[in-house]
Amino acid sequence: KFRWLNMGVDVSFYAPKPEQTIGDYWIIISHPSPTKGLLEAIQYCRKTNQKLHIVGGQVPAEGQQYKEKAMQMCDGKQVQWLGEVSNERKRDELAGARGFLFPVQQDEGSSLAIMEALASGLPVICSNKGAYPEMVSKEVGVCCKTEDEFLNVIANKGAVESFDRKKIREYAVEHYSLDKMCDAYIALYKELANGLRWA
Repeated sequence: KFRWLNMGVDVSFYAPKPEQTIGDYWIIISHPSPTKGLLEAIQYCRKTNQKLHIVGGQVPAEGQQYKEKAMQMCDGKQVQWLGEVSNERKRDELAGARGFLFPVQQDEGSSLAIMEALASGLPVICSNKGAYPEMVSKEVGVCCKTEDEFLNVIANKGAVESFDRKKIREYAVEHYSLDKMCDAYIALYKELANGLRWA
């Protein structure tokens, strides 16, 4: 199993919005990279006629061409490239989205972006890779194996809206808060100090 308790987020900074204020767009937070599945996210939303907001960080030199390709697929209406934004803008974008879309293309140990989304009450629709099946239970999202599975979930408004945003938020507080992360580290350090575990 992958370990994901090495990270946590300030859950007090994030919060769900009232249902009547939820927008009609999906969101992905990622730096433009083939491993993060940004092009896939754009394609899935275009195929299902869904809106997508892209919040992205800095681009390494080798990722510039990939970023340009992704930006060419953005029309400013259905697919909007927001780029780097303030933490407050990111929080508002998360809270107002239908769900968090994250079709990563490789195994990963954990994701701060997923933790932030869950803390905002967002259902997470992600790849069935790495630690994500451990991070995203069926109560808070869906882990997809194929493109068809992604498309079916994204297009099914009822399936997404059936998630309870307050319970998603509670799940994030219970599992991904900074306090939870610190408790996990302290427990691990105690095991190391007592010779119960080797690093």
